[in-house]
Amino acid sequence: MYTIFTFTNKKEIYSKCLYASIVHAVMIGKYNMLSDEIAWDGNNYLFQNMSGVKGVIAFSDDAFACGIQKADGPFLDIDACTDSASEKVKKMAYEEVYPYLLLENDNGEDVVSVSSFFYGDDKDIISCSSEPVFMSNSDNIFIPYLYGFDDMRRYWNDYYESTDEQRQLIDTLYHKKVEKGERLLDEELEIKLRGWFGDNWENCRNALLEIDCISLV
Repeated sequence: MYTIFTFTNKKEIYSKCLYASIVHAVMIGKYNMLSDEIAWDGNNYLFQNMSGVKGVIAFSDDAFACGIQKADGPFLDIDACTDSASEKVKKMAYEEVYPYLLLENDNGEDVVSVSSFFYGDDKDIISCSSEPVFMSNSDNIFIPYLYGFDDMRRYWNDYYESTDEQRQLIDTLYHKKVEKGERLLDEELEIKLRGWFGDNWENCRNALLEIDCISLV
């Protein structure tokens, strides 16, 4: 087993997932075709790219686990991924991560297919792959979550081509969620998003409701 990404931890990665999902929630009113790239299912953060690489990060109060699937492999031994993990992490992997990472095999059966995996807490991140192998086998989809916070902000706002006004709103919503733990969706925000995106604001609404349903960890 390898200790990887020693420069970051669960708390920092969670904050970047939250910020990325808020940018996504605001800007998919403009880019409907990207609506499936980021989502929350409870405290499970789901992400994918246009190349068909997808992943999930399951968060709890004192642990997290991440699995990423590249459809053409290679694939890991899923039992070996958590061989040295606590029972809590193993349960997270099998109940919160692996169910999202199924592929149909030659027999027509859906099987768990994981290309990269790690688990950890606010101190260490553990993987059965070294950092270079983890990144290669995940097609580098995880890179934005390893940037420093300011670089990560620039990355996502550039990716979605948000305007200065939209960036300011995104930052306001992030701090509203993190510092106050408040719901993001309200009448004032709806009016603003309708003004920018018209009927497409419904995509924003659905994504914001998902964010409102997560509990800060």
